[in-house]
Amino acid sequence: MKIETDKLIKNELIKDMTKTFFMSLLLLSLMTSCSLTGSDRQESSKLHDSSSTDSSLVNGEPEDFDSFYRRFHQDSIFQQSRVKFPVDGEYCDFDTTMAWTSSNWEFIKFTIDQVDTISYETSLKKKKRKVIEHVNCKECGYTFEIRFDLVDRRWYLTYRQENNF
Repeated sequence: MKIETDKLIKNELIKDMTKTFFMSLLLLSLMTSCSLTGSDRQESSKLHDSSSTDSSLVNGEPEDFDSFYRRFHQDSIFQQSRVKFPVDGEYCDFDTTMAWTSSNWEFIKFTIDQVDTISYETSLKKKKRKVIEHVNCKECGYTFEIRFDLVDRRWYLTYRQENNF
């Protein structure tokens, strides 16, 4: 009986820690987006124009991943324009399993280098036409994986899996 109670307490603690983590990310996102000045808003409008090309695309070369990655995490409209819906993967927690759609998409604000590496393990595997990013909580049941693929010389997110157990 004590072991079952301990497991329940541990599961509740993990759930609370995960909720706190997501609430912190949400608060950070809101604070950042509310602090845009007029010139920042104009720059943001330029950034999320998915039809704008960088010089490599004009020259017939593939889009630079690092430039794309920065833009992808800066602007929610640009991000959504660079997600290939329907996205493979889903969001799962104790109560929910949800497929990602354009209507329930949650903006991914943080980049892999912003993740707390004391509490989380991270990896970023780059290949010529594919990049895989993985985040794993060391003490809880949270994992996050996204995959980017090069499609017609542009980078797109094609996979997102979040597990929150």
